[in-house]
Amino acid sequence: MVRLYKPGTFFWAYSIVVARGIRIAETRVRFPLSPPIMITPIVKVAAIIIKNKKILMVTANRDFYWTPGGKVEAEEKIEQALVRELKEELNIEVTSFKPYVKYLSETEEDDSIREVNNYFIEYKGNLELSGELTDMVWFGREDFVHGKIKIQNGVRDKLIPALIKDNLI
Repeated sequence: MVRLYKPGTFFWAYSIVVARGIRIAETRVRFPLSPPIMITPIVKVAAIIIKNKKILMVTANRDFYWTPGGKVEAEEKIEQALVRELKEELNIEVTSFKPYVKYLSETEEDDSIREVNNYFIEYKGNLELSGELTDMVWFGREDFVHGKIKIQNGVRDKLIPALIKDNLI
């Protein structure tokens, strides 16, 4: 005999084994109300461009800033996406890159979960806004410490603290 009932957020399954009218075994197992959901994060790449202890941040008609970069397309390597995104957004040619931090951001403004791969880059060319970007600004430690600007949640919570800790900005 198996019974299921739902107290709270779990189902309890009972199994009772009866032989010749005598209860000889009983098991009780707790199952979540719904099975766990596997969520695949959006894989993003971002460039860290620092000059004079200030980091370049961009926006696209939003009320907050972020580091330049974007989504890694299907079948594209992360480094290929970095080069492509910076050409599209800032019209620069990446000459070298070095991984810095990779983090999982679960608190983004659009409720998405993102895996963000951050790279220090060197480049050729002049920084020029192109694509959907509308502004670029160099921000220093004091801008972040004193909360003078609004920045993307993952950048605020993960990247900027690492850069400050490593005394890079």
